[in-house]
Amino acid sequence: MIVSDAHRVAFVHIPKNAGTTVRTQLEPIDSYANFFNEDKAFGALPRQWFGHLTPETLAEHFPDVFEKVRAYDAYAVVRDPFQRFVSATIHRLWEHRGISRFEVTHEHVVAETRRLQVWLLAPVPAERPEYAHFLPQVEFTDFRGERIVNRLFAFEDLAGLEAELRTRTGLPLDFSRARNANLAPSNRWTRVFHRFKPIYGRLTTWQQREAFLLRLQRAGLISKGGFYAKISADRELRAFVERFYAADFELRRDVLSQTNGRPPP
Repeated sequence: MIVSDAHRVAFVHIPKNAGTTVRTQLEPIDSYANFFNEDKAFGALPRQWFGHLTPETLAEHFPDVFEKVRAYDAYAVVRDPFQRFVSATIHRLWEHRGISRFEVTHEHVVAETRRLQVWLLAPVPAERPEYAHFLPQVEFTDFRGERIVNRLFAFEDLAGLEAELRTRTGLPLDFSRARNANLAPSNRWTRVFHRFKPIYGRLTTWQQREAFLLRLQRAGLISKGGFYAKISADRELRAFVERFYAADFELRRDVLSQTNGRPPP
């Protein structure tokens, strides 16, 4: 999360919604000097990534910051709930099961989503830190029925968000430089890329490797589209996401209605 007193703007980082890409470029104006972008425990809060705190948590533990988020122009990115759920699942496979984004398969994702459905529906407090990537997006935009994040942009309209924030802040922003993104799940090209990492990893930086993957993606040699489409054909998974994230689908419809009912090209 970013809060800028000088510009009276805030950026609320919804996990798996391009938040790292946006946040890292807004850090120069952060009035809290990255306090809310660290992994730590603080006071009564257990160890967690502070960039993913919800308004509910802010109101309880940092009421002054919460009031600023509610009073300032607060920005966030809203994503298709199904794509976000799949992206979060891929992230979880890497973080908890050691399966990298270059090795993950359709079968890995579907099997993990079956486990996640049981986990998310269990009677366990949803505010536990490990739930952050799977919390509904409305838990980051709303507070007890009030929408406190008033500047919402579709995931497909990062260019629009970039233009507005560049005008507001004067920063040389470029949100096309994706950070912490699932560039493409496993295929022949990414498996080869991953296999030779011990060799080229010593000779290149992660920025160079990510730039190379982006070039492959733009050339059409790797793509998330087909991978996500195959997973979306799973009716049980689709039905679960539509039920569990019903409020997020409504939120996205509201945001898209501001762009004539469809994502920007």
